[in-house]
Amino acid sequence: MSDDLGKYILEAHEKSFERAFETAVRTGTSLVFSRKGKIVEIKPPYRYELVKIKPRKKHRAKKKSA
Repeated sequence: MSDDLGKYILEAHEKSFERAFETAVRTGTSLVFSRKGKIVEIKPPYRYELVKIKPRKKHRAKKKSA
């Protein structure tokens, strides 16, 4: 049971790191955390660009004749 719990905790930790990394990239900020008792600041080497999304074509609802 404890092995399963440890597995879920590690998966949750990985997901939280991914979300924090993505947020840092979008906002242009650094990630700050502790590694081996020292404070580490890492600026992600990526740039977030806004890309225009083309609107979807509107589908007209077909009228049903009664």
